[in-house]
Amino acid sequence: LVAPSRYDSYGLAVQEAIGREVPAVVSSHAGVSERFPAALRSLVLADPEDANELAGILARWASDRDRLAADVARFAAELRLQTWARTAEQIVERIEASGPAPR
Repeated sequence: LVAPSRYDSYGLAVQEAIGREVPAVVSSHAGVSERFPAALRSLVLADPEDANELAGILARWASDRDRLAADVARFAAELRLQTWARTAEQIVERIEASGPAPR
C-alpha cells in the first residue's frame, strides 16, 4: 500500500493494511507514521510531494522485501493487540494522568 498523504490525522486504512501484513509506505504527514517502529521507518516518506523519494523507498523495499515482511508481520501482531477497549482505557489513563481540569 502506498499512502503519500499530504495530511491524514491517523490513516486507519494504513493500519488495516499492516494488520493484514501488507507493507505500507506512508507519509510523515500522517499520524499513523508515528506508530511505525524503527525497523519500518524506511517506509516513511518525509515529503509527500517528492516523487524521487517515493521511488527510492519503493526500490529499497523491493530489494529488502523479505526482511521488511518479517518486520511488518511483527508490527501487525502488535497492532492486532490494540483493541477498541484497550484504546479507550489508554485515553482515560492519559486524561486522568494529566491532572485536574483548569478552572
